[in-house]
Amino acid sequence: MQEIELLQEKLRELAQANLDHERAKAEVEVAENKLHALPEYQELGEVSEKAQGVRDTIAALRTEINDLTLNTYKATGEKKPAEGVGVRVGTVYLYDPDQAKSYCLGELPEALKLDSRTFEKYVKGVQEVKPLDFVTTEEKITPTIASDLSDYLELELSADQPIS
Repeated sequence: MQEIELLQEKLRELAQANLDHERAKAEVEVAENKLHALPEYQELGEVSEKAQGVRDTIAALRTEINDLTLNTYKATGEKKPAEGVGVRVGTVYLYDPDQAKSYCLGELPEALKLDSRTFEKYVKGVQEVKPLDFVTTEEKITPTIASDLSDYLELELSADQPIS
């Protein structure tokens, strides 16, 4: 019986915390509205826009420099055409994924990765007609908490009352 009483007390505490959270969100909204009206906040918005413009310029320049570096490499073979830029040459393997899978099934099974989600869906679908002898089940118990715990509040407080 003590566990149930403790559980109910914790539910009351959670209900109060939820109510406090809703009030805090309302207070934050009021404060944000006041903040947005300040000239300094307006100035911050303008400065932030300028900073975003500079970031966009940097991204465009990086793309252009990468393109120029690659074009120079292709034309001259020079891996370091200017100070601060360079080209790395690596190897990329191109293959048909279905052929690679077929090969791995016979020759390299350790390269194959199990898709657990798909496998468990399959097991669930066949467990009644063709159970797999290497698969067992166990009950998974997950506690849940209702989103509305207002029944646990001692008294109804007004929405504009400050957080305690």
